Amino acid sequence: MRWEAIRLGLRDVAPRLTPDLVLAATDDGIAAFRRADGGKVWDTALAERANTPVVVGRLAVTSTWQGHLMGLGLADGRVVWKAPLPGGSVGPPASDGTAVAVTWQREDRRAAGALAVEGATGRTRWAVAVEPGGVGGPAVTPDGAVVFVGGDLAAHALGMADGKERWRTQLRGAGSPEVPPVAVGAGEVLVAHRLGGLDLLDTATGQRQWQLATDGIAVRGGPAVGPQGSFAFPLDDGRLVLAGPVRATEMLQAPNRISGVVAGPGGLLIAATRGATVNSVQATGHW
Repeated sequence: MRWEAIRLGLRDVAPRLTPDLVLAATDDGIAAFRRADGGKVWDTALAERANTPVVVGRLAVTSTWQGHLMGLGLADGRVVWKAPLPGGSVGPPASDGTAVAVTWQREDRRAAGALAVEGATGRTRWAVAVEPGGVGGPAVTPDGAVVFVGGDLAAHALGMADGKERWRTQLRGAGSPEVPPVAVGAGEVLVAHRLGGLDLLDTATGQRQWQLATDGIAVRGGPAVGPQGSFAFPLDDGRLVLAGPVRATEMLQAPNRISGVVAGPGGLLIAATRGATVNSVQATGHW
């Protein structure tokens, strides 16, 4: 262990790394720690439960469960702007480095949507309605598409510039806020849905390149992309799916539930666990 920082109320979601900072979501805001030694740089109370932020210029932008987007200065944690959402945002925002996209859903599940704001000011760029009943968090692809799964059991791609729908691809399940898609190279996006399935889609057309169905569910943690087209995907019962277009599918059972997975340095697959008396972070080269 290089360092450890204790702060009550840290959420068990992935932090955001900058060259100098670790930006961690908390039950009531965002806290920043130095990457070098773990020293606390700032700790901003927002009175709302925050999600993993994205970095846009000199700001960290987060969405909240209570229905806001907020831009905080990286240097001091000061709230630079605050924009209301029509409903709560349980999943993290996504960014292309200039604008920020987010999905939201009302608590009564009668309305949902996606919108994009200018990262520097919080000014709304576009907003569209989405079928409620299960809306996943967004991802931004290299070709400028905002991809997410809606309550209509479909993956949607909207233009980051104007919010116009580029394509819509039917899936087997609805979205889950904390299970966003992930870009695979420059031309594909890996989309997961609530019923524990994966779909590899062409980012230009939405055409399905590969598909996997499981007997699990997915509500926490999106897929990770490994070497040679291999994917890792946590299911809510503690199983880890390892699969891909050119790889045999495997199911590994964790000792408890998995918070999330990520591709780490040196081609390692890193997973964090939760819900046990003693949780851990584990790494393996087996994809």
